[in-house]
Amino acid sequence: MIKLCLSLADSSVAVLEEKIARYAGQVPYIEARLDYLSEPEVPAVPDGLGTDFIATCRPVREGGNYQGEERARLQLLERASRSGFTWVDLEHDVEEALSLPAQARILRSQHCFERFPEDLAALFDSLKQAGGDMFKMALSISTTRELTSLLKWMESLDSKTPFVVLGMEDLGQPSRLLGAFLGNFWTYVAEDENSKVAPGQLTLE
Repeated sequence: MIKLCLSLADSSVAVLEEKIARYAGQVPYIEARLDYLSEPEVPAVPDGLGTDFIATCRPVREGGNYQGEERARLQLLERASRSGFTWVDLEHDVEEALSLPAQARILRSQHCFERFPEDLAALFDSLKQAGGDMFKMALSISTTRELTSLLKWMESLDSKTPFVVLGMEDLGQPSRLLGAFLGNFWTYVAEDENSKVAPGQLTLE
């Protein structure tokens, strides 16, 4: 079964909250992209509807929109972890220890936009060493050979380590579906064609 994580992004926190309320209970996971907000803020999320919420405030260096001060970004994620968000997305290069409640979980992520990594295993091991409860790698795919290499490597991953591994761009789309059968914990989808936050992202429909 493919578990869906719906990525929601908007410049207005009011609109973001409306979208969260609309889809809560319909999908198991919702990612709130706080880096798209015009003013950094933690949106309200409902409880008890069966949806876990992921707080992501992606900096420009990892393909996001956040251009502010790093400590303020991390403080925003800390507030989210105390405001109903189950998961906090931390990039692979964040070394600072955050003040998180005991129940908060860390999604450790890394994005490779420029080229396909030569050593996927080494990259994944490095990501795991950064620490976390789930590990996400998003890799740019430009050839079918790269896609095949990614899918074959995913088959070798230890199921005891929770992960989400995705190929980006149009050629990477098959990994977003097939990954569910290769151990991916969830796959990211957009609300519609105009709401995509990553190249090659599929829609909820």
